[in-house]
Amino acid sequence: MEQYILENLDQALEQDHIKVYVQPVVRTLTRQYCGMEALARWDDPEHGLLLPGKFISVLEDHRRIHELDIYVLNKVCKTLKSMNRRLDVPVSVNLSRLDYELCDIFEIAESAVRANKVPRSSLCIEITESVIANNEQLMHRYIDRFREAGYSVWMDDFGSGYSSLNVLKDFMFDELKIDMRFLSDISSRSRTILASIINMAKEIGIQTLADAVLNHRLGADSTERTRAFPVNPENRLEIDPEAVDAEVYTRFTFPGRGGRYSDFTWDASCFTAVDWNGLDSRRSLWLLEGKRWAEDVDGEHGNYDYLMGADVDVSEPRVRRELNRWGRWYLVHTRVDGFRLDAVKHISAAFYRDWLKALRRASRREVYAVGEYWQPNVDCLLRYLDQVDHGMDLFDVPLHFHLREASSSGGAYDMRGLTRDTLTQRAPMCAVTFVDNHDTQPGQSLESWVEGWFKAAAYGLILLQKEGYPCVFWGDLFGIP
Repeated sequence: MEQYILENLDQALEQDHIKVYVQPVVRTLTRQYCGMEALARWDDPEHGLLLPGKFISVLEDHRRIHELDIYVLNKVCKTLKSMNRRLDVPVSVNLSRLDYELCDIFEIAESAVRANKVPRSSLCIEITESVIANNEQLMHRYIDRFREAGYSVWMDDFGSGYSSLNVLKDFMFDELKIDMRFLSDISSRSRTILASIINMAKEIGIQTLADAVLNHRLGADSTERTRAFPVNPENRLEIDPEAVDAEVYTRFTFPGRGGRYSDFTWDASCFTAVDWNGLDSRRSLWLLEGKRWAEDVDGEHGNYDYLMGADVDVSEPRVRRELNRWGRWYLVHTRVDGFRLDAVKHISAAFYRDWLKALRRASRREVYAVGEYWQPNVDCLLRYLDQVDHGMDLFDVPLHFHLREASSSGGAYDMRGLTRDTLTQRAPMCAVTFVDNHDTQPGQSLESWVEGWFKAAAYGLILLQKEGYPCVFWGDLFGIP
């Protein structure tokens, strides 16, 4: 195959047997394209599709790789010209270390840009860390030439074993791409280093989400006396008409913080219901006097407003103001980019719709949000997305259950229906896909574990399909403690 590649390279370039594809780069906060990466594939008339692993190393070993890279540069510029600026995101091209020795790759890029009348800002030059290590003086000159002319320069394979921090100190880059090998073996030491890299690289697009649980509180500082109506836990619409005296854990004063972060005191007026009454031993839920269930919640058990602990009443104006204040404070002090919102089916959809809009207005930022709505019926999820004005994405729970069923079917599952009636199929731009998570693992209340033999295929689906925003479970990647 090596000899065949060398003998047929010229013909492949002349007859366009080498195809240049672009792989999208998507900004997670906006779900919009923010770039493209050029990829070369050899569609050979005799041997079929040749992936880069078959021909790149051969061309490098025989010092002909620059012929391919020049071809790719020209193809990318012609594509940008044919798009007539409809593609308003840059395309990156990864250049080999030999390009800088075998030709003047800067002048070749300039010629391609001028010939096709495309802006230099539409082309990004990717340089691997190893290229710089081989000849720092030469690369200094090239990087300076590219950046001064108006091209973006990205460092590829950061952390691949060379003097990364010296490179960052001595060279100017517009974007940083962390090498996968650096992430493949996570130890305590490497986790610390990785955290530092993420903080250092935050300004160039690495996103962080905070996990927020807003629908209930646990561990009150003291009890209060009030009145409450007994409620059937299995059907929350069955409410005893007679209120009784109740002692409830609803007073949260946080004496340890001494008012440092907030002077807000939570009391019974801030909650809808509890599951414990110190004056009555009946197994029941207790709807506090003067309160009612939110209507825009899941319909399981008649009304699934209550989940556990002291159920937060987000219709109470004081509570709304405090949660809005907390959200703004948290965004400012942690600099997170958004939220994973837990158990959203147990809290008013209108609250989250308004809360997220308020945070986005106040922060003047894109605040990404994904909600955990545990419901296998896709129509319920679609209805919820409408209720929140599509202000958040949702985890694709129906897809998870399809994966679970496929893994436990003994090979009888019809794979053609794997994405049928899922968010991936019905609302792909709002779908966060996953295989398993902390709730589905063995021993948890929502246990629905995808069997191990099927995990690789399941992750192959969510990571390689164009629909959905894939989420990898830490326990699947590194093991469950």
